[in-house]
Amino acid sequence: MNQLAVNGGSPVRTKPYPKWPAARANEYRRLLGILKMDDWSTLNQEVNNLGEMFALYTGAKYALPVSSGTVGLEVILRALNIGRGDEVIVPIYTFVASVSSILYTGATPVFADVLYGTHLLDPESFEKNITPRTKAVLAVHIGGRPCDMDAICEIAKRHNILVIEDSAQAHGASWKGKKTGTLGIAGSFSFQASKNLSCGEGGMITTNDEALFRQMWSIREYGRDSRSDIWYEHMNLGTNAGMAPWQAVVLQEQMKDVDILFEKRTKSAKILTEALREFPFIELNDEDERVTGNAYHLFMFKYNKDAFYGVTREELIGLLSGEGIGCLASGYSQPITEMDIVNDETFRKVTGSDRTYQGVDIPVGKVIAYEKGMWLSQAALLDEESDVLAFPAALRKLAENKDEVLEYVKRRRDHE
Repeated sequence: MNQLAVNGGSPVRTKPYPKWPAARANEYRRLLGILKMDDWSTLNQEVNNLGEMFALYTGAKYALPVSSGTVGLEVILRALNIGRGDEVIVPIYTFVASVSSILYTGATPVFADVLYGTHLLDPESFEKNITPRTKAVLAVHIGGRPCDMDAICEIAKRHNILVIEDSAQAHGASWKGKKTGTLGIAGSFSFQASKNLSCGEGGMITTNDEALFRQMWSIREYGRDSRSDIWYEHMNLGTNAGMAPWQAVVLQEQMKDVDILFEKRTKSAKILTEALREFPFIELNDEDERVTGNAYHLFMFKYNKDAFYGVTREELIGLLSGEGIGCLASGYSQPITEMDIVNDETFRKVTGSDRTYQGVDIPVGKVIAYEKGMWLSQAALLDEESDVLAFPAALRKLAENKDEVLEYVKRRRDHE
């Protein structure tokens, strides 16, 4: 048996992971073109071109470039007249931006649990948390896998609730052949540095509703009317949420390869899924034939320490890091209900709510956050097949070296 790397042995992997995001000659050329233009504004034609490209890509009637995915969610909520006194249901297992966007409108987030088999919004928990004040639900497609949109949309329709898609991580993902961002009233995508489509920062809103599109455009542009030639006429309470042309041209170039990279991640995820079945301490997420496209921004799974000598999740990450397995994380490791963002005076001031989140019924979300949730980032899926298999090879090496694993764990705990 090979000695573990944490004990001085050779690591399974020494090759660096693929660089992401990666700039190419075309991005440099397009950026230079913008530099030479007289128009550097957020209303530059290149920004409009990107919106048209993204609408075509998703199948949405309208796509509106914005400054970030977080701002995109806020613009959607504001355009739907959701604010103080209203409630928006959001899954407990998500990035904090899903919640901060609700708070910035003055609305109150209500947390629903997630499904153990997918990490995604539990429709039953969603319905259980509906009140007369509920105006919308955020269907967050964590990791790039679509939520159960059949169940969520059916429940929402029965209760007259709007479905907003947080598609920050789900570029190109699809549910029953229909792409995310077109399954609810509107969707918001992120182009932050780690995302599958990236320009460092930026976002996109999609919708099939023309009136809503015009209202969102207005909010993005200080409340101006998209059909008016009067520049200093402001019809709505708006803000400055536009995208710069520099971002737009980078994204236009990235979109040329978006399907190629989507297929690469999908192929790597299938290889990894099959290879990980041999390990009883790795729990793979449930499969669903209705998911016709998983963007795999994250390859998500669960770790069962009871099936691996009681080694904690953080200790496992340390062991694997020694073997050269990067791009691995414990994910969202604290439920948002236990963060100060929903438990301080600023929360009370912006929402006017005296709601407390102590004792909220989110048992599955807590288990995933505190103990079992893990993921590989999408860069790991852009590797060659032999390199993708380094992860299961490292797990195999650990499983075959129980004594060394326990020695490392003891050493680590003694120093804590």
